[in-house]
Amino acid sequence: MLSIIAYYVIGGNTITILFATSSLLIYAIICQPKILQNKITHFISGISMEIYLSHMAFFRVVEKLGFHKLIGDGWLQYFMTLVVVLCGAMLFSTIMQIIICEITKKLYRH
Repeated sequence: MLSIIAYYVIGGNTITILFATSSLLIYAIICQPKILQNKITHFISGISMEIYLSHMAFFRVVEKLGFHKLIGDGWLQYFMTLVVVLCGAMLFSTIMQIIICEITKKLYRH
């Protein structure tokens, strides 16, 4: 809580942002209800590397098709681009993980 107050009082410089985000992460890791132990975070953590590796390709597709400027400039456009890119990367990662799993099963079966 102190880190968030410091962020708004001092301002959003690098040190306060680092302090705020690291303290929120530490809280999420050590809290009793285990915020990070649910089906959504388990699913995302299973495909996080694939999302990381493919998100820029999806952003370039969105950029080339002009979807990132359909709404105009500003926060709404930013969040819509973010949602489209992340959903595309997550869908691609999930499908590729299933395909690779099936190929691996067939290779090791013989």
